[in-house]
Amino acid sequence: MTFINILVTFALLFGAIYHLYSVNTTKKLGLVAFYTVLFAVCVGLFTNAKRSEVFGACAAYAAVLVVFISGNVGNSSGGPT
Repeated sequence: MTFINILVTFALLFGAIYHLYSVNTTKKLGLVAFYTVLFAVCVGLFTNAKRSEVFGACAAYAAVLVVFISGNVGNSSGGPT
């Protein structure tokens, strides 16, 4: 079970970043919301964390994705920053 948790965690973090990197549209905010909800469901199902701990983990996860987007790392079009 620990191995499955590691794989899901890896897939949610790097899969989301790769997907956000490959999308050049305004759908990035929706993708961040989707991946954050998916992360919350996985944390809620795979752990025995309290609601406050799930909320904190989701806030940190969403912050990582938002920093990735706002840092213009995923924007290959060279548009304004």
